[in-house]
Amino acid sequence: MSSQKGYELLKKSPLFNLSLASKELFHSNFIQWYGHTFPERFGEIIRILINKGTESLVVKHIDREKENIDLLIHCELSGAKFTVVVENKVKSIPSNEQLNKYA
Repeated sequence: MSSQKGYELLKKSPLFNLSLASKELFHSNFIQWYGHTFPERFGEIIRILINKGTESLVVKHIDREKENIDLLIHCELSGAKFTVVVENKVKSIPSNEQLNKYA
């Protein structure tokens, strides 16, 4: 097996993707991997979480660790484009300053 083929197989592995960073990034890596690997299911999950009816939500792109925000999930629903912001908190709680910055 070529190293390129081996790498391509590793990229599909959730455990490999989760192992790429510290515990702080563990959840972000998994969410991004899941969104890219299973885009239709991920869109359904996001639609349910944000309570947006039964229409199909399309996840257009997922940014990880952009401008100190853990995940920016760029979506489209019924022609409307919007972004879901996810800030993971592991062993910490959000501060008022951080919440105001992201609001």
